Amino acid sequence: MTRIGLPYFKTLEDARRYYAPVLGNREVGQKIERGEIHIGKPRIKAGEVLGLDLDNRYYVQKVVGNE
Repeated sequence: MTRIGLPYFKTLEDARRYYAPVLGNREVGQKIERGEIHIGKPRIKAGEVLGLDLDNRYYVQKVVGNE
């Protein structure tokens, strides 16, 4: 399977923890406003499996044969 990280986080606090060391809280908020970061579960396509990594960032795995 191919694993692809997504700009979706379980909570706002998770997104801040992930990005704040590099960007700062204000920039994280701006990225959310611009639609570059999303809070909540993403929609997935047929042939994809949704997962959540240790940073509470969502990823998808594409099932082999559906790539």
